[in-house]
Amino acid sequence: MRTLRWLAAATMAVAAACQGKAPKPREWSAPSTGPQVQAPSLPRATSSTATAEVAIEAEPYALPAGHTLGDALPAVPPPAPRLGGGGTNGGAVLQAKTGCASDAPDDYALARRVELTYPPAKAGDPAQVVEVCLLQRTVERADKVAESGKAFLVVAAFADDTRVSHAFDPLTRQPTTLPPERRRAGHDAGAWAGLFATGDPERPALAVVSARFYDGALGEEVQFARASRLLRNTAHGWQWSPFANRAHASMDVEHLRALCAGKADASPADKAAGPLAVACERADAAEVELAKAEARLATRKRRIAGGSGGQAASDADPQSIWLRDARAALSKGDYAVAIDTALQVDVVCGEAVAEAHAVVRDALTAQHLEPLRTQPQQSLSVLCEPLPDKPVPRRPREAAIKGKPENGTERPP
Repeated sequence: MRTLRWLAAATMAVAAACQGKAPKPREWSAPSTGPQVQAPSLPRATSSTATAEVAIEAEPYALPAGHTLGDALPAVPPPAPRLGGGGTNGGAVLQAKTGCASDAPDDYALARRVELTYPPAKAGDPAQVVEVCLLQRTVERADKVAESGKAFLVVAAFADDTRVSHAFDPLTRQPTTLPPERRRAGHDAGAWAGLFATGDPERPALAVVSARFYDGALGEEVQFARASRLLRNTAHGWQWSPFANRAHASMDVEHLRALCAGKADASPADKAAGPLAVACERADAAEVELAKAEARLATRKRRIAGGSGGQAASDADPQSIWLRDARAALSKGDYAVAIDTALQVDVVCGEAVAEAHAVVRDALTAQHLEPLRTQPQQSLSVLCEPLPDKPVPRRPREAAIKGKPENGTERPP
């Protein structure tokens, strides 16, 4: 056994002598599993009685006297558009960070607000919501007969923070034959406005401002004026573009009948007049004109069926002409012309009309476009009567209670 140990030692000595160096112990390393990360150095432990000395760093900004660090920091970026649920398919929607009524002047009050939802541009994108507001304010009037007394503002707020607005000038009209005693009280002008969603992505909203003025020797003429703006996507961006304007007159036959019977009480002049023979004569003449209503309706039916004739600028029933021409443009594939023509019906009627919006819907379908979703949904009215047959609004009564609507305040006709 001793001999074996001696031989092993001698063998190792001979090998070392042959290589000229002493043998080293073998080094072992763990197998590589990825990039090697140096462990962070840890602070040395100190005794519980030692006191740590920490250097106080200098202020990162040189601040003027009286300023704080917050004054020198960069401005906080504006908040991102609001992202919420409730899209067209239950997904997310993107809205403007401030609503359409947020920055309105203090003297304007919100009259109507609608949300128009555009479908996502591609799968996974949020739907985008455009908020549109109609606001109004009361205007001081020097002449209550000639001035409507209301001003209106429309604002559209987009998800990318674009805001487009238009302020309508108050509508005015000087009477031509209204006597001074009737100008003093009881024949005040009035104004109202409407905001209609079209469903068309390129022209999504229509704002219509209306006013009513009295004229005539007995205050029997009711003069209507309308102005409108259409929200369009133009080559220069979104704009409230000028659209159709219209003025027409109607005869207030009920007022003439009340004057004839001595029962009119809407103004001091009515009460002082008593029974008026001239009012009876004018009421009879108006009745003869109203008897032509049946013939006008027959003409309307022929036009809507495609019959030719009539000029919308001067005709007593431009609505039927516009519907006919809009449908003709639709059949030719002139979709923009069809939509613009049909929406003129809304302007004259003063409300969203089912027949006109059906043309818009058909034009979108033909282009494989999805109509915009509207919230809240608007009601659609039937096509209004030819203008001579359209009923006039009820007259406001004298001595209305301050701060409350006048008794018999008109509704938009």
